Amino acid sequence: LVNMLEAVTLNRNHKNPDLQLFEFGQVYHREGDKTRESFNLALVMTGRRFPESWNNPGDEVSYFELRNMLDMFFQRLGLAQRCRFTHEPADYLAEGQSVLLDGQNLGYIGRVKGDICARFDIDQAVFFAELNWSMLLSKVGDGKVKVQPIPKFPVVRRDFSLLLDTAITFEQIEQLARKTEKKLLRAVELFDVYEGKNLPEGKKSYAVRFLLRSDERTLTDEIVDGIMERIRMGLENELGASLR
Repeated sequence: LVNMLEAVTLNRNHKNPDLQLFEFGQVYHREGDKTRESFNLALVMTGRRFPESWNNPGDEVSYFELRNMLDMFFQRLGLAQRCRFTHEPADYLAEGQSVLLDGQNLGYIGRVKGDICARFDIDQAVFFAELNWSMLLSKVGDGKVKVQPIPKFPVVRRDFSLLLDTAITFEQIEQLARKTEKKLLRAVELFDVYEGKNLPEGKKSYAVRFLLRSDERTLTDEIVDGIMERIRMGLENELGASLR
């Protein structure tokens, strides 16, 4: 983390505040009277998502850009179904999660605490992830790639705008949806988060997209509506969510 924050400071001092950086390196951990060594991958995102221009308002990067990068990374390695994110961030993260692979701690992801950034004269949000690269490689397997035919039938997209308690996580929503519909639900995506004015205290709004597809036929509105109603009822009954 220190090396990455120093790199952010150096770039900012050279008028380059919009960064997406990575680094590999040896990391040493104290465990009682012993020292454990690991080879880790570190990632940092900060500043604007895209270069500022007339048609780009200069939106800032967020936790979700970095999380999406990890999701795609695990997907490409064939590990997506074995990875899980839990709300147990490292002590240097103000908002974040632990990354588990086969139940073992693989690393952390989140926003670096403001007081830590201030020590490096950084006054913008810095999002950081660190993964145990040695462990990751040991889990990849023999490197064989599985292929499947291009889908013959279209994907159906349905969106929910949900009002939730702030303690509810996207992972809980995704897990409940996948438990409710195991065959046709292909993906669950979080594409917008809002907390602030016009919402009750202790609440937040999530915009969630559900992608459904059958390998055997085109899905009818009746089938999709039935699935979405079961997901809605599950979200309401188990997580206290309501549609906005």
